[in-house]
This record gives sequence, C-alpha cells and structure tokens, in this order.
Amino acid sequence: MKRILLIISVILAAAALSFPSVLTGGIGLGLGTVSDSDLGDVYGSGFVVNPSLSFGISEQFALGIGYETGYAKEGEIGLFNDPAELKISGFQLFVQYLFKAEKLRPYLKLGYVNYTVKNSYTTEVMKQYDFSKSGSGVVIGGGAKYPLSGSFYLTGEVSYLLLKVKPFAQSINSGGLRLLVGLAVDFEL
Repeated sequence: MKRILLIISVILAAAALSFPSVLTGGIGLGLGTVSDSDLGDVYGSGFVVNPSLSFGISEQFALGIGYETGYAKEGEIGLFNDPAELKISGFQLFVQYLFKAEKLRPYLKLGYVNYTVKNSYTTEVMKQYDFSKSGSGVVIGGGAKYPLSGSFYLTGEVSYLLLKVKPFAQSINSGGLRLLVGLAVDFEL
C-alpha cells in the first residue's frame, strides 16, 4: 500500500509540473451496503462518509485518493442472538474520466481499494470469532458535478466496491453499493 501511495504521489507531482491543473477536494455522504447476504441480513446498510482529493491531469482525466469511514452497524448473530458490531473503512486510489459538458460534468471512476473489515462481539463466548482483516479490490462507478457558484460543486456518485476478505476458511464479500451526495471545491494550480 505504501509503495502504491508513493507511486501515485510521484505521478501527481510530475503531472503538476507538466500541466495546468485543478486540485479538487470534496466530501460525499450517503448509504453503503454489504454484498455478503448473511452480513447484509444481520447489519443491513449504513451511513458512510467519503472525503477525497483529486488532481486534474488534463481536461478530462483526474487522479485521486479517498478514505471511506462511518459504516459501523450493530446486530445480533448466532443461535443465541449474540450482540456484534461490524465496521468497514479504507482507502481508495482512483482515476476519473470527466465528460465534456456545459454545466453538469458527468464522470466515470475506476480504482484500487484497500479496506479493513472488523467484526467484534461483546460476549466472552463469541470473542474467539472477532476478526479484523484487510483486503484489496476494485471500485467502479460514476457520478456528476453540478456547479453551484464559483469553484463550488454539488456532487452525486453511485459506485460499487468489489472487495473480499477471508477472516476464516471462507471469503466474505464485504464490498457493496455506495450512493453518495456531497460538496466539492476546485483550486486552480
């Protein structure tokens, strides 16, 4: 992960020296789901927060980094309905393709994700099944930026995380759908 962040940083620095660029900071808030049907039945969908920073390397392409947090849901698991909590958070490195348009700027997003999935129990009997596992995957999605005033934008995004972690013998599909709305601001460099 550190090596990938270093490579992205070098690419961003080289791009900053080569092109007139735009730095965009934003935050998206919304709904996150879990693809695994068993986990989805217990925990359901939850609130997620996704701050991000992207760097326009041309009129139509941007490289970015984001961090998703906020998904923390409680549920009951097992024969005796033991209380448990699931937390999902992690980093995204992505490329955006922005379509040319007058006002509304639609975009496509593709990237690499590294998330941590943590499941914990409060009863002593079930603590042996606590886990905290990281996994890598892919994020694909699309969205749009709508100008509000000056450099400020209203944003909307629909994306899907393809993410599996393997806490025990079987893998868990802990990715899922993300529906986000938010605000962004552009800084000319």
